[in-house]
Amino acid sequence: MRTIETTLYYFDELPKETQRKALDKYVDINTSYDWWDCIFQDMDYIGINVQHFNLYYKDISLRVEHSLDTASKIMKEYGKDTEFYKVAMKLATGSISEKAFIDALHRLVFEVLRADEDYLTSDQGIKEYFIDNDVEFTKEGIIW
Repeated sequence: MRTIETTLYYFDELPKETQRKALDKYVDINTSYDWWDCIFQDMDYIGINVQHFNLYYKDISLRVEHSLDTASKIMKEYGKDTEFYKVAMKLATGSISEKAFIDALHRLVFEVLRADEDYLTSDQGIKEYFIDNDVEFTKEGIIW
């Protein structure tokens, strides 16, 4: 058996230079799990089944079984100022085809995934994780 004594720091207590090192070292701390699950659940709820996506290759595959039902759910669940609502309204009024609606959904869902991943890997997203989870660090900026 051995005893180790060390001083631990919360993120805000670290020197700025060490904070920077921690942010760089743990850039994937928010994305090392299935971070997209909540987005997939939201999409499933409105009738969009996301089957696959790859942000690096800008690739997404999704399925919409009933476009008009999906458009109706979007108009009930999303604000009128959102792109999802606007494209759903266009389908409902006959301004765009079903194919154009589905193409727009591909783009919009991809944008939601990209924006979420961008935030989770941003300095602000990482800091938020450290603070919200009371993460403790050594003086070198290593998570204890």
